Amino acid sequence: MNFFNVTSFIVLFLLNFQNGMARKSFFEHDKEVNVKHVTEYEFFKLYSQENLNMCNEKLQKLIYLDLLNITGEENTALSLKQKSLVDQLNRSEMEETNLAENLKTCQERENELNLQWTQSQTDNVQHIEQITNILTVNLKIFIHRIITSLLVGTPYPGFEKYTTMSTARLGLMPLVHSESFMHGCGTNHSQLNLEPIVNDIPDRKYEATVPSCDKNPTKSRSMLIVVLSSPGNFEKRTKIRETWKNHIDIVKRKGLVRTINFAFVLGQPELNSIQIRIKKEMATFKDIIQISELIDSPQNQTLKMVEVLKWTNTNCPKIHFLIKVNDDMYVNVHYLSFFVKSYYRIGKMTIYGDSTNVNYDNRLKIPNNNGPKKNDGIMLEAWPWNSYPNYINGSVYFIHGTAVLPLLAAVQTTPMIPYEDIYLTGICAEKAKIKTLYSTGRTCVSVLKHKPDLQLDPRLFISWKVDEPQLKLMNHYIVNNFYTRGRVMDEHLEIKFQNNVSYLEIFPAE
Repeated sequence: MNFFNVTSFIVLFLLNFQNGMARKSFFEHDKEVNVKHVTEYEFFKLYSQENLNMCNEKLQKLIYLDLLNITGEENTALSLKQKSLVDQLNRSEMEETNLAENLKTCQERENELNLQWTQSQTDNVQHIEQITNILTVNLKIFIHRIITSLLVGTPYPGFEKYTTMSTARLGLMPLVHSESFMHGCGTNHSQLNLEPIVNDIPDRKYEATVPSCDKNPTKSRSMLIVVLSSPGNFEKRTKIRETWKNHIDIVKRKGLVRTINFAFVLGQPELNSIQIRIKKEMATFKDIIQISELIDSPQNQTLKMVEVLKWTNTNCPKIHFLIKVNDDMYVNVHYLSFFVKSYYRIGKMTIYGDSTNVNYDNRLKIPNNNGPKKNDGIMLEAWPWNSYPNYINGSVYFIHGTAVLPLLAAVQTTPMIPYEDIYLTGICAEKAKIKTLYSTGRTCVSVLKHKPDLQLDPRLFISWKVDEPQLKLMNHYIVNNFYTRGRVMDEHLEIKFQNNVSYLEIFPAE
């Protein structure tokens, strides 16, 4: 290699080295400016927690790459600024927590105040209702005491005034959605259809082991005998089954009355042990109708008999006579058959029975309407009058088949009292225009008390109390022998009846 070539190579090397170093210095300076510019821009832009995290990550990366040249003072300032941001973020989180707790406390207090306000409103309404009820009751008592004081000592005024007063006293409102039992039965009882219905007679269920009556009976007379019995009277029901109930089949075989249906009617007992025995009794004898949802008590006897009327109207609508009997009575079924056979045609819309005020010698002293006695237990507000309507004693009475439905319709429009015989055979019978006929003479429907010169002849009585002292000698053995020996009813021996005397004739209106 000659000298010129060597010199040229050295000169070119030096020139290239100088240019490279210059370019390197320019690139590094430009890079430092750009990095510093980006870093400052990012630190001032990022202020939240998320940006702070990003800033920290970028700072660590730049330091790691040794691309950021920060002095000690700048680093200290940056650290202080970072710490300040962290403290500010912590304070924000604490304030947020406190605000959330305060908000929760406010909501709980608001709910507590709302509950207190609602309770106070409810208490105020209840207090107002209590005051209103007390004032209403006191006003009713005051008014009824005035009315009662005016009515005390006056005779029973008739079913219309009784209905008006009792409806007002009990606060009964017309049941606009209820329909009369007489609806669609023609114009003969149109007045009952016009009366407002005040008694809701619910559709109670029956546990019955007794079949329904023949819906299309023969021309021969028919009757349904219902014995109202208390659930716990097992011995009385057994006694009836062993005595006079056995005569039903004998009478049917003789052809006196071909259709006779029989049933004991019970309500619900208070003790479950009694109900268990009743279930077994029903399964054994199949002669019991038990009314569901009706507690059997003296106060519910009216409701119990109303249920009998309902069951009869539904299951025995063509029956000729409904015979109601208490379980302490003995029934002379032979004489009863004679009565049903003889009095069906002339007895439409009637109730037959006895009155304690009818003399045995065919004279009716006064109607059976003596007023309340001390042992009746009826309140003066419920019955201020000194007399009852004409009614038939409830131990035994006979309802003609044509009177069952009108009597049931009258019940719907007449406020009830807990005296079945006074209510049904007195007030409701009067409203339904059903005649009440009392047996008179030596022969009678029932013997409830001592009668002078009483003859022990089964042909003279349809029924009697089993504990009547005078009739203890005429027990079932004697009655059974009387008929099994071939004795028959005397066709010329009849029960005489007298119609009820108007109470207005006994107690004329002033």
